Amino acid sequence: NFTYSSDVVTKLILARNDLQQLDIPSMPNLNYLDVSINMLRSQAWIAWPSDAKNLTHLNLSYNMLYETPLSLWPNLEELIINNNNYTTLDFSTNTKLKKLHAFYTGISSFKLTKATELTDLNIMGTKFTKIDLSQNTKLESLDISKTSPSSLDLSSNTALKRLLMSDCLLSTFDFSPLMQLTYLDFSKNSISEPQLQTLTKLNYLNCSSNAIEAIDLSANTAIETLLCSVNKLQEIDLTPLTSLKHLDCSSNSLSSLNLKSNTSLERLKAFDNALTSLDVKDV
Repeated sequence: NFTYSSDVVTKLILARNDLQQLDIPSMPNLNYLDVSINMLRSQAWIAWPSDAKNLTHLNLSYNMLYETPLSLWPNLEELIINNNNYTTLDFSTNTKLKKLHAFYTGISSFKLTKATELTDLNIMGTKFTKIDLSQNTKLESLDISKTSPSSLDLSSNTALKRLLMSDCLLSTFDFSPLMQLTYLDFSKNSISEPQLQTLTKLNYLNCSSNAIEAIDLSANTAIETLLCSVNKLQEIDLTPLTSLKHLDCSSNSLSSLNLKSNTSLERLKAFDNALTSLDVKDV
């Protein structure tokens, strides 16, 4: 149990305790609150700082919360609520959000059209099937891994630099508008023909565990890490990838592998193929 009020406190960190009750009804100058990794659950046992209108950072992760009155804090910029029992939350008044992490919650609907300042969104392992991100044009990082979107349109999110969509039951996806991507993970899906020609800034690519038979990487010359294991590749041209440092092409059907141009290569995994030719000269 924690009870406290103050007119001078601006930052309060109560993480990693066993708190079940929280009573901080008045902290008008509070701008940072971290009560993560506790045992908070029932709203009846919690008195939030309703007068903390300048609260910009709130971390509620790893509790058992199923409701939180986010409307109390209209100036929130960073909200972290991972691993709670939420099924729904109203973000409509939190128009200044820049960072929202809500992974492994039970939330099935994210209405974020008013959060136009959002740059970092992590909703991995949540229950949504549809999401409208058309107004979130400043998004730079998005993680929807381990979800099951019935449809997903990111054509308006052209500022994205980091996209994680592993294990999403995807059979196809249009990456072409996302020309600023440097980090892309679409592993553990069923994509067979990824079109990556517009992603010229890509530095990290994980496309492992799909159904890829052929992949054109001629435009992706900045790639340093390529993980393409557990696919159906019979051949792959790596000559354009002169910056390649880490390659895992294991568990494919490759009969030859030419690495002569990949002089920066530091790590190689190529087991479980049908290799009869391996050229690693100058590597």
